[in-house]
Amino acid sequence: MLAFANFPPPDPIPLPAPVWLFKLLHAAMLSLHFVVVQWVLGWLVIGVLWNLWGRSRSHPFMVAGSTRIAASLPILMTYLINFGIPPLLFTQVLYGNFLYTSSVLIGAWWLGIVGLVTLAYLALSSVCTVAGVYLLTSKRNALGFGTGAALAIAALAYLTIGSTEMLREMLRKPYVIGQYMFSNGVRKSAYAGFNQNGYLAATLWVKPQERARWAAGDQAAAKGAPLVPEPARGELMFRGQCMACHAWDGYWGMRTFLKDRDRQGVSNIANVLHAYREDSPYRAFMPPLVGTQPEVEALIDYLTSQISAKKARSTQTITKELL
Repeated sequence: MLAFANFPPPDPIPLPAPVWLFKLLHAAMLSLHFVVVQWVLGWLVIGVLWNLWGRSRSHPFMVAGSTRIAASLPILMTYLINFGIPPLLFTQVLYGNFLYTSSVLIGAWWLGIVGLVTLAYLALSSVCTVAGVYLLTSKRNALGFGTGAALAIAALAYLTIGSTEMLREMLRKPYVIGQYMFSNGVRKSAYAGFNQNGYLAATLWVKPQERARWAAGDQAAAKGAPLVPEPARGELMFRGQCMACHAWDGYWGMRTFLKDRDRQGVSNIANVLHAYREDSPYRAFMPPLVGTQPEVEALIDYLTSQISAKKARSTQTITKELL
């Protein structure tokens, strides 16, 4: 009985038809789905074998037959998908309290499939690259090795390098050197020191008068005075800790991530990264945001000002177009 303690009771809403009818329809549709699955798999194997055998033995009928099979596969796939949806819906009606709860309980294992698919993609691209290079170099006359073959090898090489880099980025985050240096260049051993003494305390990119002004403002804020916004201070925080991975526009752009957020929304994200608690969802792929609280506030002000400026320019553009 303890095994069912995690499952809620059945939905009290009555079914619109007898239970036996839903079970009959479920079995019928699932059987049709399996029939089409076997049909697609069998047709796929036969089509590949016919094509390879027909080309190697000069049998045009086999090649023509494989072409007809290939043309029918998209149609069969539509039946495969459409026959697979009704059984799922009938399962939801009959066993909804078990279906959703079991999905939550095994969610971590299902998410692990993403990693397996990534590894399979990397292995497949690597094998294709090696096989392609081998076929294009050893099985062809060097005099006939033209532009097309060279571009094919280059494309396969870029595919392998790109998939390897993507996998490496996924595996190493939030570090650039495992358990030593975060992806923003902050060493793990210096994390506590930056939070206590300041991220910009020893940087060479700050003028002495700026550092003195910031220190005076921090002391006044510690005594209860309002913190004076320092855009230059926030920009240095952004350049030092964010720009290693994020630009303002384009790939991983900050404008996309912070779109439609006000200062409070930006502050929430920044403070979560600054606290960097064990249960934070960002720990899996984001480095900590280091620095004193006034430095973090300066970064928040800078990010908010950049977003606001972008929104203001967009509003002005729309107004001019309307006028």
